[in-house]
Amino acid sequence: MASSQGGVGAVTALQSHHYSSGPHWSPGISQYQHQQQHHTARSLDRALEDAVCSGLLNLSGRKLREYPGMSYDLTDTTQADLSKNRLTEIPPEVCLFAPLESLNLYHNCIKCVPEAIINLQMLTYLDISRNLLSVLPKYLFSLPLKVLLVSNNKLVSIPEEIGKAKELMELDVSCNEIQVLPAQVGRLQALRELNIRKNCLHMLPEELADLPLIRLDFSCNKITEIPAAYRKLRQLQHIILDNNPMQSPPAQICLKGKVHIFKYLNIQACRMDKKPDTLDLPSLGKRCLPQPLTDRSMLMCLQNIESRLKVLLPDDVGAALMDGVVLCHLANHICPRSVASIHVPSPAVPKLSMAKCRRNVENFLDACKKLGVTQDKLCLPHHILEERGLVKVGVTVQALLDLPPLKPTQLSAV
Repeated sequence: MASSQGGVGAVTALQSHHYSSGPHWSPGISQYQHQQQHHTARSLDRALEDAVCSGLLNLSGRKLREYPGMSYDLTDTTQADLSKNRLTEIPPEVCLFAPLESLNLYHNCIKCVPEAIINLQMLTYLDISRNLLSVLPKYLFSLPLKVLLVSNNKLVSIPEEIGKAKELMELDVSCNEIQVLPAQVGRLQALRELNIRKNCLHMLPEELADLPLIRLDFSCNKITEIPAAYRKLRQLQHIILDNNPMQSPPAQICLKGKVHIFKYLNIQACRMDKKPDTLDLPSLGKRCLPQPLTDRSMLMCLQNIESRLKVLLPDDVGAALMDGVVLCHLANHICPRSVASIHVPSPAVPKLSMAKCRRNVENFLDACKKLGVTQDKLCLPHHILEERGLVKVGVTVQALLDLPPLKPTQLSAV
């Protein structure tokens, strides 16, 4: 601290007096800046020297406006990090690094990608996020990219040539101004993660349904509908869709998460797909059956209940059955008073407590057992209460419906 104060005093003295001869040393501000510049230059030289030996070039966060490595042979570089600088272009010299596998240009002022980048035929990772790009050039997709990050730019479109990037596993084009996602994205058969968050998209291409996506983020757009074909995204673990004016599925379904979204999509697909095995229920409307066996057994369970009780239930099978009310009424339809007491919602209390739901479910399962449903066909309470085993619930319901009519003596025993 003392030297700092002395430096300020020395600078003040220099400004107040004229020295006619002889050099005068002072640890003043200008001298400090000179030392810092020297240290930075030396540090930069050291980074470049290290890169020559290691093949790893790290020039991140140095406020560079120009590429400083022209005096060094860096043609063997395999990884280059030029992020957080002030570069206005991708340095031509970097495009000559034939072995380059990873290039990080995050947070610069780059406005275009030069055609010379096609020289980098080993490049698998490119991060050019947070720049000033308005166009992604077609030739970019002739590279063997596995990861392409171009978020926070000024892109308004993605070229159809993106379909050529067969090895691409992660694509992030979030925070741009893209209005349409080309159908050719559906050709990216290696794609695992797609981030199209915060753009101007109004619809999603159905072609994405055939991809092995694990994560899909299309939040903060103008999307109103998820295509029913997306039910085929079997590997999808995370779907993020908040801040969209969703209509199909409705917002209340979307809020429940992925499982409920996929249930809804399956029902929609069933409605659109007019199959010959459609069950005709004139008083209830029509429900058609989808191809997967598990979906067929959910829907058949619902149809059988509707047919017996002459009611129309919601399309969400799990939600329709989870409080046990419908199931208890079904048991009583098979055998009157097999369930002596049923807790039902009322206008004052439209939703049953979990305890009452559990009692209904347990009473239903007890009735099934007494009526003759074998143990191997009985589901467990949590399969109904937690919507975790609808196929098993369907087996129980079907077994109950398949029971032979009870004789009067059997009815009295029950």
